[in-house]
Amino acid sequence: MTKKRGQVWIETVIYTLIAISLIGLTLYFVKPKLEELKDKSAINGAEEILRALDSKIVDVGEGVVGERRIFEFKFSKGLLKINSSEDSIYFLIKSHYVPSEPGIIIHDGGLDILTTKKSGVYYVTIKKQYVNYNITYQEKEKSKTINPSPNIIKLSIENIGGENTTISISEI
Repeated sequence: MTKKRGQVWIETVIYTLIAISLIGLTLYFVKPKLEELKDKSAINGAEEILRALDSKIVDVGEGVVGERRIFEFKFSKGLLKINSSEDSIYFLIKSHYVPSEPGIIIHDGGLDILTTKKSGVYYVTIKKQYVNYNITYQEKEKSKTINPSPNIIKLSIENIGGENTTISISEI
């Protein structure tokens, strides 16, 4: 009788170890794919934000001097950079998903998408370059980095005018 009870406990422990091992192996193979899907979603979201922001900038730029619009958005991964010296706005996202071959720029509806690889990590840059507008931050030629936030981020976009229409972007 004691042998049978001991055997039951040994079988239970063995079956439990097998089950835990299978769960561990499944997570080992599934987790990278889940991370890749999350990153792909973040990249698509960044593209949508840049397209919507571009639309607001063009609306303000084609309007009269002094016209101002508010742009609200939210993102949870990456960095949004307003680069006044290059008249560009871009997202930089550390990613497991690789939208293009590293080093090759993809032109997608006015956006330039570049994947780079540094120390085994992929970085995706989604950039909108402005030729017809002088992009500034708070009416100054300076750059601004906006970090991800669980809260809604509000940007003020204003047409300042000038020879090459100046668009001032400020965080509210």
